[in-house]
Amino acid sequence: MLFHPTDLRLGLFADGELPPPAVRRVARHMQRCGRCRARVTATRRLSRDAKDLRIPPPPSGLRSRVLQGLAVGGLVIVPVADPLVRVWPWRRLAWLGVTVLVIVGGVRLMFNNQLYSETSVLEFTPSNPTAGEEITVTYHASGRLATESTLRLRAEYRGAGDRDAGYGVLHIGTMLLTRASDRTYTARVRLPVHVVYARFAVEDLAGEVVDHRGSMGWELLVYANGHPSYQALRQRFREAYGRDNWEALATAVEATTLYPDRVEAWSMRGAVELEAYGPDARDSLSGVHAQEVRALDDRLAHTPLAPEELGVMQSYARQWDVVDVEAWWHLRVLREAPRSRTAARLRTVDILLGEGTPPRERLRLLETLYEDVGAVDATLPIDAFEVAHDLGDPDACLRWAQRLFAIEPWQRLLKARELLSFPSLSDTVLAWIDGEIARLGRRDDSARPLFASRSRYRRSIDSARFDLLGLKGQALLGRGDTLEALVYLDSAVARGWDIARFRAAATARVAAADTLGAARLLARIAVDPGVGNDDADRRGRRLLTGSDWEAETARARSAMLRETRRQAEPRTLFDSVRVTRRTGETVDLRETLQGHVTVVAFWYPCSSRPCLGELEDLSDLVAGLPGAPRLIIVSRRALEPADWARLDGAGVARFVTVDRKGDAAQAFGVWGTSGVFVSDPGGVIQYQQVSPDDLPRCVMTLDWMQDVVTEQSRADARAGTAKRP
Repeated sequence: MLFHPTDLRLGLFADGELPPPAVRRVARHMQRCGRCRARVTATRRLSRDAKDLRIPPPPSGLRSRVLQGLAVGGLVIVPVADPLVRVWPWRRLAWLGVTVLVIVGGVRLMFNNQLYSETSVLEFTPSNPTAGEEITVTYHASGRLATESTLRLRAEYRGAGDRDAGYGVLHIGTMLLTRASDRTYTARVRLPVHVVYARFAVEDLAGEVVDHRGSMGWELLVYANGHPSYQALRQRFREAYGRDNWEALATAVEATTLYPDRVEAWSMRGAVELEAYGPDARDSLSGVHAQEVRALDDRLAHTPLAPEELGVMQSYARQWDVVDVEAWWHLRVLREAPRSRTAARLRTVDILLGEGTPPRERLRLLETLYEDVGAVDATLPIDAFEVAHDLGDPDACLRWAQRLFAIEPWQRLLKARELLSFPSLSDTVLAWIDGEIARLGRRDDSARPLFASRSRYRRSIDSARFDLLGLKGQALLGRGDTLEALVYLDSAVARGWDIARFRAAATARVAAADTLGAARLLARIAVDPGVGNDDADRRGRRLLTGSDWEAETARARSAMLRETRRQAEPRTLFDSVRVTRRTGETVDLRETLQGHVTVVAFWYPCSSRPCLGELEDLSDLVAGLPGAPRLIIVSRRALEPADWARLDGAGVARFVTVDRKGDAAQAFGVWGTSGVFVSDPGGVIQYQQVSPDDLPRCVMTLDWMQDVVTEQSRADARAGTAKRP
């Protein structure tokens, strides 16, 4: 898979409810992905824990209905070695906006309000400002923004110690751009003194038309002594890493050139080189970086360093297996900075790996460690939470969860699901959920991500709120408050298309003996082609007669198509998108998309074999979709003969084109990362960053829409013929 399976798909896999083709795809992915194996293990553990919950005495007949509705199976997965996987769970919300489609005389797709034109320009004077300097910003507009009298400039500011935007929206500044001449707008901006790096986007005053330069924005680095400051380069690297590893590599090379004694710069460079060049390059890279490790060791061994620099040096030596140097710096970290982030991690590992230490004693040692170091790093509370959870200690779990939230607030709802396995904590978790719902209601425009329009941001907030309502309903259902749970679950499924919500609401309806309500929700699960849930179909047929069940599934299928149609985000490719085939022929991707529903997958071949397995998964998935959609795989870098040979071996070479000049990445807004898009027969991109679960549904919807258009055209033709004299 080009992405991790969703939590829904992993849950179905854990419960043994995926159809065989999907089981094979998920199992193949899990052979390479420790993160997903861990989630499946946690799901199964949670299921086992749930069986041990103390349930209050149910009303007559209720218990049997609840048990019947919650019955699940199980599979066993044998763990294999864990690869290193970069996981960004927070990015999902960023893609949850939808655009309303209007049907007038057939199906017509409306353009959305994101500007993808690359002809607009944002300039800064001076282009190399120092900290706190006032700059002039000049915007040369194109497209819809060129007609506005005033525009809004939004800036995402980062200081030296800021984390990337995935941990929450960073400080957003706004200012007005006033028209200076035709299509040209200007503003004077004074950079905050603490800012080292900034990204900018331009929008209309309503915040609905956003020019974000193809999801890249315009960046500005603060300079010192005629060069980008180290902290500016560090923030730029953090922004690029995982999005465009070649840009990240160029930034790391610049950092090591300008600041050769910065150990962190060399560590960043080594990490991104491995991802950019792939595992085959490790041997050659190891020689270079091992030599650099020893050179830095010679220069810095007796130099006073900040605690974080000590930790980075120890980590850099470990990264390249320079064992003696790593051991020396390990001891130096513990001796000179015992309460630093790195020392806390090292001391945590020592406790967890202590042979013969009982789990309860480990938990006590971790408590003592936390009293000493405090909230310096999330690793300690995460590991301690797992120890406490394995011990079945709800008070310790709650205590460590609260410590984790103080460091990483976004983990609150992830841990809330695990804490619900303890009945004694249900009131606390429900209070958290209520607090999150209230917090979402208070979020104003200052929390809006830089590239999101106001309407998209509101939709993402609504989606998050529905998720919370569903979670609250599941929590209430788990403690036996069935009727109250139904109120929240019904609210959660009122809008959108979310199989996890449908499953929870169906379970509640079964528990409440609402046969028709449960069947309607089961019908939605059964018709979703991305789930292929035969169990939902069997359960539905037990609740309704054959004709009634067929009628419900027909209604559910219509609802699914309507909802998926509303989720489209049309994106027209206005300019030529040149890609190169294996033969060396250059073609315009826009023409290739014409005439068929097409799945376009951007492939970033940072490593060979795992990525090839992902492409095989995608090829198998698309081959089984309705309407025979095309598949086009776009490689983000040139491919050598050996690469083509491996692609031939995987059976996917015929789908692959190469984006030599970056036209496709620019047009789609994909910069160095994988992503899947779906276009309609007219070549308009309708669905962006599609997950495996949603891909069949999106393709089916476009196929259905094409049938609607074709039938309308035939009807118009028949009507025209009938009117002829």
